[in-house]
Amino acid sequence: MSTVSTVIRNPSSFHPISRITFDLESHSTEAEHCSLHLLYKLISSFFIDPYELGQHHESYTFVQWGPTELEKPTHAVQNSDTNVLLTINLPREEDKMLRFDVDVPLHVRYLAPLPMDAPLLDSGSYQHLPFERPQAFFACPRGLFPPLSLFLSLASMRSLNLLDFGQESPSVPPAHIPATQLNEANLMLNITQFIHIPYLPNNPADVIRIPVGKRGDLVAVQVTTAAVVLLTFLWVGAATIQLSQRLFGSSLFRRSKAD
Repeated sequence: MSTVSTVIRNPSSFHPISRITFDLESHSTEAEHCSLHLLYKLISSFFIDPYELGQHHESYTFVQWGPTELEKPTHAVQNSDTNVLLTINLPREEDKMLRFDVDVPLHVRYLAPLPMDAPLLDSGSYQHLPFERPQAFFACPRGLFPPLSLFLSLASMRSLNLLDFGQESPSVPPAHIPATQLNEANLMLNITQFIHIPYLPNNPADVIRIPVGKRGDLVAVQVTTAAVVLLTFLWVGAATIQLSQRLFGSSLFRRSKAD
């Protein structure tokens, strides 16, 4: 049986990595005739850099829907979720079971400063944000597998919500993604059969710890930042003057020596 598991690397930073581990039957019908996908639904606190994701073209390709502003804080993109659909390049193995990892780099937006009396976790300036696991599934041509009506009664299919789109659907489409986006990814509902891959039991929930400031510290941060910028400007200016004096003096020395 094919399964998937997940873990977050660097969970206490603004640049965590979602690592997905697949355990697939390498000679199954799905692995040989279907495409493998991951679907991420990201709340406004998270985003994926499409330019960075493009550097992983050997492992997967992707389609993204949602805001692409990389530097905006969370409060500037509220209620703007993002869907990212990955198409995984399956490695070819002769073993019966195919096990491999897929790393997806993530980024966290700056959170709005909290009131001074707001509770924080871990005795420090952190908030815990739950991270929704990606959906893993195969997308297969319809007709590759026999219809469920051969095995289930109509009442059973209706109770399992397997009657979609006005016809017997042999699978349930991935959640949180509209049909229009599936069409853009060439996964049209009328010709695609979705085979979902379950997560391993007892796979812990993914949580990312995000550092966040408090509003009462805002003035101190602004003053300190301005002071650092001013001192840096003065240091660069002094170094530039000293360098120009040395170069000018060296030029005068060579000219007087030539005369």
